[in-house]
Amino acid sequence: MANEDDRFQKGIDLEQVPPTFQHAIEVSGWFGVSWLWIDSFCIIQDSDADWEREALQMHKIYKQGFLNISADAAVDAQAGLFQSRHPTAVQPVVLELPESEETIYLTIDERNMFKWASEGPLSQRAWVFQERHLARRILHFTDREIVWECCAKSPYFASETFPNGAPLNNVFDNKPKIQPGSLLSRPFESSDELYNLWEDLCHMYSEKQLTKVGDKLVALAGLANEFHERIPDDSYVAGMWRSTMPRSLLWEAWRGPVGRKLEVAPSWSWASIDGQIQKKFHSGTKGDQDTVCTVLDIQAQNAPGGSIGNHQNPELTLYGYLRRVTIHDNHGETTLFPYRDKRRRDLVIHEGMRQVRCDNAWRRYDSTDYSRDDGIQCETTEAFFLLITAESSDISGLLLEDSEEQSAFRRIGTISVSGAVAIAVRYRFKEDIANWDEAWNDLKGSYRTGGHSPDGESESSVSSTERRRIHESRDEFDEGPLSSMDPKDASITEKLYARRGQSFDDSSLEKLSPRTIKLV
Repeated sequence: MANEDDRFQKGIDLEQVPPTFQHAIEVSGWFGVSWLWIDSFCIIQDSDADWEREALQMHKIYKQGFLNISADAAVDAQAGLFQSRHPTAVQPVVLELPESEETIYLTIDERNMFKWASEGPLSQRAWVFQERHLARRILHFTDREIVWECCAKSPYFASETFPNGAPLNNVFDNKPKIQPGSLLSRPFESSDELYNLWEDLCHMYSEKQLTKVGDKLVALAGLANEFHERIPDDSYVAGMWRSTMPRSLLWEAWRGPVGRKLEVAPSWSWASIDGQIQKKFHSGTKGDQDTVCTVLDIQAQNAPGGSIGNHQNPELTLYGYLRRVTIHDNHGETTLFPYRDKRRRDLVIHEGMRQVRCDNAWRRYDSTDYSRDDGIQCETTEAFFLLITAESSDISGLLLEDSEEQSAFRRIGTISVSGAVAIAVRYRFKEDIANWDEAWNDLKGSYRTGGHSPDGESESSVSSTERRRIHESRDEFDEGPLSSMDPKDASITEKLYARRGQSFDDSSLEKLSPRTIKLV
């Protein structure tokens, strides 16, 4: 700010301007453009107020600009746009085949042609991710050649090697722009396509780097605005859309330890971790048929600036099923089925002062798998299991811990269970059962799915008397006054306790009761 007046009154000495910016001025002249936006020049660098004001307008600048100049090979402003290279490096060998009337171009492998798009210095920056997707036209200055990218349907790619475009299978390392001009106009079969596209973008964005971690959601707000114009009736909070919850809460930390939790987003948001994430499921609105949890409310205070999704301390209130559990990760022991899981994990389910240990060492369909957001594999993890989806013989949900706030929880990871372990999670053992561990062994012994036992034994090999007892118990147990329940209770209860081709002895079991859970 100290030299602001001098710049307005005297101008800027171009000899003092870094090479990349000098070259950008030259490129602007190629197109007869008189105005050039450079963040570090146009935003007062030591003024928080100016940055906050301009940061909210950045998406408009890059979306409405005539051309975005991209210094893809530059590690900093001193590197410049122009690279030394041999002219023949961008000239493909052309082979004419008279007999077949075909023309063949021999050039660098297309898998390596666009490595700069995913591995170049500029591609790692989070702010650049949004700028690229919003820009109408981009001129990429790579270490090998100049590449053109735009929003046209075809060809939206051209280069010095292929000035008229090329029929390549792998363009921009399979990460092309989302073409925002067509995002609001092209027809979608359903909104699920938009939501799935958003999740793919979040996955790619999460691996990018930020100088200031506080910018994580701000640097994505422009893209969120683009989507919100297409789905105006939905609510966007902390990088997520309400209509895709609770299924979209099942994101996972990816590729090892993520380092730290960030205070820029609530624990249930993918933006709360400093690292790459992956989606466990696509979470379009049509995926609600297997969700056993309901979103009741999202409370969020608008943060200064009014940018979409720019909220302070959002709280998410859910209605569903919660179990207190302990996960024992036995690093030195492998299961009998190592192709399914490399380690044996046992799940202890607590109910009051009692507990049952669900071991999964002997059958491949009885399993417990989990992922901590901090990337750490602990021998013992004490947590709460919030059930989110119940599909086939599997249940997936969130791992939670008590928050400092009263009656609230913080997310610490995800968990999935299957087979008889999933049955033990969705039910509780009756209080009058003397030995819950014996009841667990009986449950495992009676569990079958799809007409087969998990050990490969056909259900027909079970005695007809035992099979009749199991089915009679099941039919009697499934009868319940759903019509007299609260609608939100009836909906998730019906989905959680659907048998889905499973048979087991439920004489020692009783159903859970849903409750309200607040996440921060």
